[in-house]
Amino acid sequence: MEQTKQCITCEEIKPLEDFPIRPKRSDGREGECKTCRSTRRKTGDGYRKERLRKHFYRSKGKGSLTLEQLREVESGTHCTYCGCELSDDIRVVDHVYSLGQWWSSNSALNMVVSCRACNTSKSNSHVYDFYQRSDKFTPDLWGKFVRYFAGRALSHEPTEEEIVQWSEGFRLEAEELKARV
Repeated sequence: MEQTKQCITCEEIKPLEDFPIRPKRSDGREGECKTCRSTRRKTGDGYRKERLRKHFYRSKGKGSLTLEQLREVESGTHCTYCGCELSDDIRVVDHVYSLGQWWSSNSALNMVVSCRACNTSKSNSHVYDFYQRSDKFTPDLWGKFVRYFAGRALSHEPTEEEIVQWSEGFRLEAEELKARV
């Protein structure tokens, strides 16, 4: 005999396997079915709020990222690193400086939108090292990235001289990191 349960959202009676496991509940399952949970997370801010919580936890409380800032970062239509057009299934937010690096923070300044492939390929490496080894992260895209990043950090449109300085700063940071290892 198959066990069933009624979803608290859609009120349909479904097999118990259609509900996420929740050991602390009397029946060992969530009250909302997987389908309704997925729909709820994809619509509205449920998924973003969960990601904010996870980012906060991973950063050990460092940073001041808000829901509005996360929405703004995610609003990009093209990958920062390869320039591909982003759809909802491949759009992710990448920390320019990985949270494991001592100077990194969980803030909007430290985040850019990227595709899953670039996010995975970059991993925890420095953004300049990723630029150097990636075929898709072209000099044109690098210039756009530096302009965007510097503009947010400086709170004004950077001059060409400032862009050159920021680019050189990224290169020097990457070299310093390599020297420490």
